[in-house]
Amino acid sequence: MPDKIHKNMYKGEIEIKRIFKGNGEIHNRTYNVVKRGPNGRSMVMIEGFGDPHICESVVRKFDTRIFLLNKGENGDLKLNSSIVRLTLTNLERTYAAVEGSYYAK
Repeated sequence: MPDKIHKNMYKGEIEIKRIFKGNGEIHNRTYNVVKRGPNGRSMVMIEGFGDPHICESVVRKFDTRIFLLNKGENGDLKLNSSIVRLTLTNLERTYAAVEGSYYAK
């Protein structure tokens, strides 16, 4: 859906498949998490798609990606960097970053 505040940007509801960091914060009611996705999974609204300051910020329906998020100005979740493709290497790098360890291939 179009973002009323930011021109040429949009919001989208995504299905949460896995949370690497901030699990308690995501399931806090301030982010409007609803359990209405397929298989009873949680869904959450993300803003910042189409942001010209972020290189990779355009998504399509049914994309499975790694989203790096922050709390936005209005309390919603917002993209803070490019959307990361879902690969085994990227999953391992993400997990290593969250754990505070060095990623060695």
